[in-house]
Formats: sequence, C-alpha cells, structure tokens
Amino acid sequence: MSETLISYDDGSTYTVGENEEVYVAPKDTKLYTSQTYPKGNVIFRVRAPHAGRDYVDPETTTGSFTDVDDSGFSQACADFDTSVGFTFGYIYWKKSCDSNDDGEYNICDYYEPTGQATFQEIQYNKQCSSSDGS
Repeated sequence: MSETLISYDDGSTYTVGENEEVYVAPKDTKLYTSQTYPKGNVIFRVRAPHAGRDYVDPETTTGSFTDVDDSGFSQACADFDTSVGFTFGYIYWKKSCDSNDDGEYNICDYYEPTGQATFQEIQYNKQCSSSDGS
C-alpha cells in the first residue's frame, strides 16, 4: 500500500495515516462535521485545519528565499539541499532561486550586470556569459 505525504512550504511534512482521509478546500473555506443525537438533534461544528506534522526542518538562520542582500544574493537559496529530490520545497527553490534553470544557485541566478568593473561583474561575465559556463 502506498502512503500519501503532504509537504508544506516551510519544509515540514505530514504522512496521512492508514485510517485517515484528506479533504482539500480553498483557503478560508470552513469544513463542518456533524453529530446526530438520539432525539434527532444535529450539531454542526467547524473543523480547524490539521496542524500536525511528522517532520519539521530544524531551525535555520538562513531565512527565506526572498531574503537577499544588496547584490541580490540569498543565503537560503545557497543553503538549500537540492539532493532531496523532487519535492514541493525543491519546486519552490527552482522557482525562487534557480532563475537560469541550470540546477544550481550561483552568481548567474542573482547578479544583475551593471557594466562597471567590479569583482562581481568580472565573475558574472566569466561564469555566465561564456557558452560553456566556465
């Protein structure tokens, strides 16, 4: 039997149990459960979204993919482990960090050329402007 694994943007996951079901609804939509009593009364209760997780990433000091320095560099993009395989986190990393779709995060992804003779400009031209990437 296969298992269903839910991956969240923050890197945490939840494995759906054997006797559990998953219901998907748009954000801010209320899901109700009902309880019928012997005299025929029915009570409806709003269900809170499931907050349980099997795994939560250890706290990192690198922040979010959108936290960048003056040059556009993101430490979170650089620290992300791309060897984990095809997960929602990896898809988010590809979208947020790997702008040239080469599978790695480097100066070609974050630096915007200025035309001025700076170390970053030289490195960018050497690494990103050549046809062989060297």
